[in-house]
Amino acid sequence: ASGLAQGRPAGGGTAPRPAILFLHWYGPPNPTSNRTQYLPEAVELAGSGVVSLLVDTPWSQERWFGTRDSAKDYEFTVQMVKDVTRALDVLLAQPSIDRTRIAVVGHDFGAMWGSLAVANDPRVTHFVYSAGTGSFSDWYLYTPKREGADRDAFIARLAPLDPVKHLPKIAPRPVLLQFGTRDEHVKNETATAQAEAAKDPKTVKIYQNAG
Repeated sequence: ASGLAQGRPAGGGTAPRPAILFLHWYGPPNPTSNRTQYLPEAVELAGSGVVSLLVDTPWSQERWFGTRDSAKDYEFTVQMVKDVTRALDVLLAQPSIDRTRIAVVGHDFGAMWGSLAVANDPRVTHFVYSAGTGSFSDWYLYTPKREGADRDAFIARLAPLDPVKHLPKIAPRPVLLQFGTRDEHVKNETATAQAEAAKDPKTVKIYQNAG
């Protein structure tokens, strides 16, 4: 991750505090397409004693998607999962953290990388998955376009990293999944497949708007 911000509760005290790692979306030119997306929530939650960590990512850069090296999409995805885990290391290193209440909240790409990291990190106790898609190739193939055997090989290489395959591994930890019915980037059938893949305990929220 290329940057971070922390939300800390005011005042002293040593009582254990819940903690949240927030992973933002990619939505340029929206000014919240970076760690500031969840800043209002982090500030509000700090008033209730929650410690938050908000990170910038490579996709905080407005032109990241179109200028990335698509030949390294697989390697980049694996590295980002490692970076999310490192961010959790930083969060859990803060004083007076309640290790029974550690959440990851992710939107869009943040949700997708979060799902892989959470599935493989038992330290996380709760997860919020908002408007991710079932496979990284769904979005990576927006640009550059691939056709025929090249496209098939690309999808097959990314398939082991599909979030829809990792969501079931998060159980028995609770997951909240959120989708919009008019999300042009996450089709309704894709949202349904992910919601069905996640195991209980889970809560699925469908909103009548874009994701």
